[in-house]
Amino acid sequence: MPSKSFLIASALEQKIRDEKLKAGDALPSLSEMSSFYNSSQRVVREAVKMLEAKGLVKVAQGKKTIVCPSDLDSYLKGHPLDENVLQDIIDAHVELEVLAVRKLCQLPDRRDRLRQVSGCLNRVRTYTDSERREGLVEVSRIFHALLSDISTNSVLEIVANSIYARVERIYASADLTEDEVKSILDYFREEVEAISHGDSEMAVSVLRVSMLSLKSYLLDDIRRNGI
Repeated sequence: MPSKSFLIASALEQKIRDEKLKAGDALPSLSEMSSFYNSSQRVVREAVKMLEAKGLVKVAQGKKTIVCPSDLDSYLKGHPLDENVLQDIIDAHVELEVLAVRKLCQLPDRRDRLRQVSGCLNRVRTYTDSERREGLVEVSRIFHALLSDISTNSVLEIVANSIYARVERIYASADLTEDEVKSILDYFREEVEAISHGDSEMAVSVLRVSMLSLKSYLLDDIRRNGI
């Protein structure tokens, strides 16, 4: 099962994406959230750190946690972008992730850096079909956060935050079949194995193939639901 902190972070993130919590709003206090989610303050604090790592919130003076605006979301809402431009954005994002994967393959501590996503992939093997979608969301979130961290490229982080908010909704929805969910998880396993062995060419090849599928899912979602 996904960790309690992950589930709380996902619930809070959904409220932010649905604009039930808007930019500039303060999250409830740790004690209020721990009571609402029937969890300890330590677990809630971990959930808030997950949101902070994604750039969704920041801890302001006085220790209030404030919802951050998304630069790319604001841009997309304010400009009449068409599908072709969005395809260009996705393609640019792929190239930035390719650079991050190549860099990760060269790091001597790459296996340590992959430990969290590897552990998550191992846990997902024990999940039921209904739980596997949540596991896929968690794997995707951890892996792409790792690439953003490795890249230290602010553009990648901004684009990833916008793209993967939509990706996570797709992964969690019933639009994907169980076979598609399993296939995406297999891509992640192949990617992690290639990076672990420092095989950058294989890692990049797997990334490009998986991102082609992801691009297809994204564009289908955009056609159905709009930008």
